[in-house]
Amino acid sequence: MDTSLNLIISLISGVIGGAITAYIGNRKIQIKNITQERAKWRDKIRELSIEVYKAAIEGKYQEIDKLQIEFAVRLNPYDDEDIGILETIYKLKDKQNQEESLSKKLEEFSDRVALLLKHDWERAKYEAEPWYSHLSLLKNKIFEHPPGRTFYSYEKLKKHLTKEECKKEEYKKYTHIIPYEKNPSSSQPSPD
Repeated sequence: MDTSLNLIISLISGVIGGAITAYIGNRKIQIKNITQERAKWRDKIRELSIEVYKAAIEGKYQEIDKLQIEFAVRLNPYDDEDIGILETIYKLKDKQNQEESLSKKLEEFSDRVALLLKHDWERAKYEAEPWYSHLSLLKNKIFEHPPGRTFYSYEKLKKHLTKEECKKEEYKKYTHIIPYEKNPSSSQPSPD
């Protein structure tokens, strides 16, 4: 009886240990490969951004067309922020009022690409964290979840909202709950 019980326990321990080892190995390979590919993608986006800037300054509209296509195949066609980058590149080809608004168009392009890179960096950091850190009660506050592009939108950047303000706006949008705000003129105690 003791021998068969020990054999069953050893077998179960071996299977569980093997499964955990396989999971950890696969996770390391996945993180390494995805992180490396994302780093290459971010570098290519930076290079293309510099080329767009140079082509716009020099007025090379055919080059801008080519670069717009290169961006299009690297961006998400269903994401509003990515579409905004492509539309901004398209605006750079507008020959009317080019001198007076070129700097504004390039600034918008630069801001949009910076937000894209920031989003991808945050997502890469989130995915590289161990799985148990996502379950932690300390980390899993009300707003913590995989980074979304909605936190880093161009419109919010132009409003000069902080990351915390963006998160609060996002929270209101999805929960339809307006957080309690302290009113200095009110004599009622706050719920805090």
